Amino acid sequence: MTTPEANIEIVPAADLEEALQRVEQDEIPRPYTAAPEYYLAVAEALRSTPLTLRITDNSGRSSIVMGRIRKERQRGRIGYLSVPLPSLLTYTVIYRGITGSCDARSLVESLIPWLRQTYRVEQVLFTKQVTGSAIDQALAETPHNTALAPEAHWRLTLPESYEALMSRHSGKHRQRLRWERRKLEEYAPQPLTHEVLGTVDEIDSILTICESIGQGTYHARVGGMVRRDQVWHAVCRTLANTDSLACHLFRADHQAIAFVLTARHCAVVHIIAMAHLPKYNRYSLGKHLLLEVLRDSCDRGLRWVDYGFGDAQYKQVYGTHNAQERTHLLSMPTWRAAGVRHAIAAADATHNALQRAFGNRFANRVKRVWRTRLSTKAAHNTEQP
Repeated sequence: MTTPEANIEIVPAADLEEALQRVEQDEIPRPYTAAPEYYLAVAEALRSTPLTLRITDNSGRSSIVMGRIRKERQRGRIGYLSVPLPSLLTYTVIYRGITGSCDARSLVESLIPWLRQTYRVEQVLFTKQVTGSAIDQALAETPHNTALAPEAHWRLTLPESYEALMSRHSGKHRQRLRWERRKLEEYAPQPLTHEVLGTVDEIDSILTICESIGQGTYHARVGGMVRRDQVWHAVCRTLANTDSLACHLFRADHQAIAFVLTARHCAVVHIIAMAHLPKYNRYSLGKHLLLEVLRDSCDRGLRWVDYGFGDAQYKQVYGTHNAQERTHLLSMPTWRAAGVRHAIAAADATHNALQRAFGNRFANRVKRVWRTRLSTKAAHNTEQP
């Protein structure tokens, strides 16, 4: 279909890798989530329809847009509270799913009506665009758009060795780490060991451990935990098939007490999920397992650690770069879609107003109390794998 702004054509799954190579210009490689095999496997596990498009503007510049179509249950969020809303047929542009040089305004102005006419999509979700980028600005100026509050995306540049990484921190900080590790080893049943799982045959064990530990944390109450379901099996299987999966564990007396699930892709280690048993909160268990991940990453010669989104203290202490990124929701001009969009925007505005009114220090204190309460409620005689 041709519009005055751009030409749009569907890219078959078999041609996706070649299509991406033709338009890629970024020096920073795509994350694992935008690798074709991962994108297609997750779309299938979600029972959604993958839809990849090539959009070419009037100057002949092209971009690839990777996304999936599915009836999505909408939710407004205020902190850890979730407000259920009606479902909408949504085209979700995956994270870093736009690659190429097509004019951003032409891309947006052609894509939205095309999706509505061709697939009767009610909403288009652009996942985490860098604030101030061309596509972010084009989306912000589009009618029926809601830009959610930006979130910090933290990364760490890795030096050649773990010792060089630790030398970036003060002697007082390194001494504190040694003291914390001694206290942890005194409290935890011995032996306290670090283990890494990541093969296809170990996927069931990985998911069992992650789910078991997660059930005793606040993640279980906010829907953010790793589960033994079809989607997480697809995630782990796809990563394991390319030797990219690594689940780091701490075991105390042979029982798993903490995990960090990671993906290694293009010299970057991505932190997918992490959790530990609440009874170890006083002993910085998660931080010390993360340090084992950083040590392993340095030993492997990786260049970056991608911590993902959020303002957790460890990201600020062990991060070197952060960028603000935000999600855009574009609803079609219907009463139903507009109502959902305004409800999500109202919840987001309420969250931001509370944070501004009480300040980050107060908000972080409330967050810690809330996490502790949720962890306590979620821990119901969890069995260790």
